[in-house]
Amino acid sequence: MSDPVIVSTIRTVRVRTHPATNLGKLQAIDRTQAEWKRAVDFYTAFFLDHQDVFAETKIGRNRKKELVAKPWTAQDLLTWAERGTVRTKAHPVILREFAAVCPQMPTVLRRAAINAASGAVKSYRTIHQTWDQTDPLQRGHEPPLPDPHPFLTLYDGMVNLDTARAFCTSRCWMRAAGRGWRFRLPCLPMRWTSSWSRKPRWNG
Repeated sequence: MSDPVIVSTIRTVRVRTHPATNLGKLQAIDRTQAEWKRAVDFYTAFFLDHQDVFAETKIGRNRKKELVAKPWTAQDLLTWAERGTVRTKAHPVILREFAAVCPQMPTVLRRAAINAASGAVKSYRTIHQTWDQTDPLQRGHEPPLPDPHPFLTLYDGMVNLDTARAFCTSRCWMRAAGRGWRFRLPCLPMRWTSSWSRKPRWNG
């Protein structure tokens, strides 16, 4: 008998701003998106320069409770990237200075950028490996380096969406101000999608 599964639904909402949104709010969004793209580009280059981390493993238990080597998760990659780019008292020696590119960027925005970059590079590695293993006479051009889409992705804690009144309360950040603030942003839903996440569950 197959293992029972836990099923959860993840809803993604794509929105566009209302035409009547005032200029100040639109500029705040544009500047936040520009900083986001700069951060994603930084971490994409960082992961490309350290692709060996995608081969890292850690010891964990499988369904039979056996100790096995498992590849790093997205959370492991995020933790490694932060330790290598964000200087703290616990980690004063780093590989590359993120603050030199995006000073004072909020943690939640930086971590979203790291996740976007690690996902893009991981996908690129998979595609490139398939290309590399294909007969040279049958494969096409070499896959280009990853260039994650520039659209800002807002995760839980960064935005509140009121679909009943078509309002989005988001946190924007501008380099000049060096801080974030919340404001109500009129938005129009463009597309609603739902994805299913299936995770095995077993009795332990």
